[in-house]
Amino acid sequence: PVALAERAKSLTCRRVEAFNVEAETLEAAEKLQLAYDDPAADTGILSGLPGLDRITRGWKPGELVIIGARPSTGKTTFALNQTAQAVLRQGAQAIFYSLEMPTPQVMRCLLSAEARIDRDKFRRQQLEKADFDRLARAVASFRRAKLTVRDTARDVEGIAADLARHAQALHRPALVVVDYLQIVESRAAASEKRYAQVGAVSRALKLLAMQFRLPVIALAQLSRELDRTDREPVLADLRESGSIEQDADVVLFLHPTEPRAGYKPTPTKLIVAKNRNGPL
Repeated sequence: PVALAERAKSLTCRRVEAFNVEAETLEAAEKLQLAYDDPAADTGILSGLPGLDRITRGWKPGELVIIGARPSTGKTTFALNQTAQAVLRQGAQAIFYSLEMPTPQVMRCLLSAEARIDRDKFRRQQLEKADFDRLARAVASFRRAKLTVRDTARDVEGIAADLARHAQALHRPALVVVDYLQIVESRAAASEKRYAQVGAVSRALKLLAMQFRLPVIALAQLSRELDRTDREPVLADLRESGSIEQDADVVLFLHPTEPRAGYKPTPTKLIVAKNRNGPL
């Protein structure tokens, strides 16, 4: 027992000594100076939307970003666009965890969006030569992209194990997207009530963002109450768990300003409801 206590004490002492306040202070000061001299150096993975990037300054390592919306509002499309921005425009490596769509369908959506294919024209088999030319360029772009799509992960522990494998193989991603939060399971909280399970998943995703030093974008469903009212969503509308808004660094809401009409584009408002390190 004495030997074990001494061993534990020595391990604890070494762990404390590993933090050097002088070195960490100087490093923080250098980063502050760098960010002041060159604002672009203080940006993360950019969204491609200039107005949003001015507010968030991109998705930064360690952040949990929640994209909340009602079904069929475009949150998966928005997440796929963010993935394309990262891997095609910024040369970053990304992992897209899809719990709703199989991988071939995810890739089809990515290609169609990148090629700006009109879904109505596609359905009617009315694509023109210019459409096929853009589609061919999109295929060529994604063939070179550093993108991984996983449709087999069903719980947050599986996502964590997969990220660990990527880190060990020196293929550390710069962005992780999870579609979507409320259907991710947690083995550790399997016996808990649904509210506690969702809370455990959101907390685990935040810890993964911190552990692997990358931004995690997770989609989330909003309350049905929004369908019965004519108001914009608020943080309390995040379904099934109040801990989602607590764990998130950034919360965005997609809110259509007009009723949806078939395949026609629907004007949609993007609301920055929470931004831990900046304005709303």
